[in-house]
Amino acid sequence: MVVEQVFYASMTDEASGVAFWAHIGGFLYGLFFAVVMKVYQVEEKYISPRIEKTVSMTQNPLFLQAQELSEKRSYPEALTLLKKVIQEEPNHLGAHQEIMHIYEFTNDMNSYAASVASILEILTRKKDWEFFQEFYKRVQEFPKDQRLPAKTLLGLSAFLEEHKEYATALNHYEDIVQNYPEDPTAMKAYLKLSRLYLDKLNERGKGIEAFWKSYHHKHSTDEWRDILEKETKKYEIPLDRKASNP
Repeated sequence: MVVEQVFYASMTDEASGVAFWAHIGGFLYGLFFAVVMKVYQVEEKYISPRIEKTVSMTQNPLFLQAQELSEKRSYPEALTLLKKVIQEEPNHLGAHQEIMHIYEFTNDMNSYAASVASILEILTRKKDWEFFQEFYKRVQEFPKDQRLPAKTLLGLSAFLEEHKEYATALNHYEDIVQNYPEDPTAMKAYLKLSRLYLDKLNERGKGIEAFWKSYHHKHSTDEWRDILEKETKKYEIPLDRKASNP
């Protein structure tokens, strides 16, 4: 094949022979690359181990065994194995999802909520927006009598905000301050709300109100108030409520 291309390239003028010489150059480059890969054992040293590592994560023997037990409805035994998988691989999404499904099937809603929270925290840490969007549907269908932890909601809201889902993020920040008002997370959520109202939603009154609720929160410290002092300058927030509790 290469000999044929050389023959045709040599028999044609310069303009017509470009395509033939391009084919020849491509072949020689490919040959050179293959030789380098072979000589330096690139595939054996670098590529194959990474592939095997990825496969081993998805094909963890304990995980596969747990799936089989789950299919047979041997849920306690399956949960024992799945928790061992997570001890070995804390971010093993398959194991977390299987646990979530088991709790859903067994109607253990408190444990189900904890599993959903674990998965959301992994997805937000990994910045996996595509998978997050798909999984987030479960949060929207969440039973009203069940709530995600305040910490999970804060991370979830921040991740939504990063992707300009401001209205949805705001709803979850509001969820924190309404349902966990005494939690230190609420203090941070108020500040997040303040910035959203002032920066993105053009609702200055609500932004200032949320700001002072963060400032006067029961867990607010001198260090936290020092941070907020800078916010007053940035957003030109009047200081007339600084000494009072809103």
